[in-house]
Amino acid sequence: MRAWITVIFLAVVASTGAQANSITIGQFQYLGTNPQGVSGFEVILNTTGVTAFALMLKDLRLTENGTAENAGAITTPTAILFLGGPGFRLPACPCESLQIQLFFPTTEKVFTLQLSGGGFFTTRSTPRFFLRPLPGQRFLLSGQSALIVLTSVPEPGTLALFSGGLAAVVFYRRRWNQRRVERGQVRGLLIACPRTQEVEFLLITIGCGFAGSVCYTPHRKHIRILRTSSA
Repeated sequence: MRAWITVIFLAVVASTGAQANSITIGQFQYLGTNPQGVSGFEVILNTTGVTAFALMLKDLRLTENGTAENAGAITTPTAILFLGGPGFRLPACPCESLQIQLFFPTTEKVFTLQLSGGGFFTTRSTPRFFLRPLPGQRFLLSGQSALIVLTSVPEPGTLALFSGGLAAVVFYRRRWNQRRVERGQVRGLLIACPRTQEVEFLLITIGCGFAGSVCYTPHRKHIRILRTSSA
């Protein structure tokens, strides 16, 4: 049984261990507000030396004080300037928060990038990034910025591998327990299920504080207590 668990663990580690946990692809910044009451926000994306190819997004959205503006399709490296105030879609600061959302060109929940080193990096297809006031401040300060850091997530195939492996462990564990009971090698603690009134059993060791003899009827799939005692 331990061998099965070890094999599944090594398979999951082997499929994910080569990936980086995170990659930094840019930053966004509140530039400040000029005397005319116009606020500026800049988003810089640059994956040079990080990804094998230029990063293409089908959209980038900036949300400021609950109002959003989209930049449309972009390709890195790029610098995007958003303006807020009279005559612009976005409002002027003071700003309680700033949010950036990226939209990768996929309809799936995850998107995989090829890294410059030859590996692959899987991340969410619509990640969000936040810029919030510093501790003790109510609003963002001029020049305040935050990095745009993508974090890795498991690929769907890895999740399927782990789920399938876990199901296999449970299946073989039950088969192993059943065979031990049929050979009379198990002493354990019986548990009654209150919902179904059926008797279920949990195989435990004598060290748990219980010992006893059980009678197992395979075709009826139940256990009858013959004798129990405190260990």
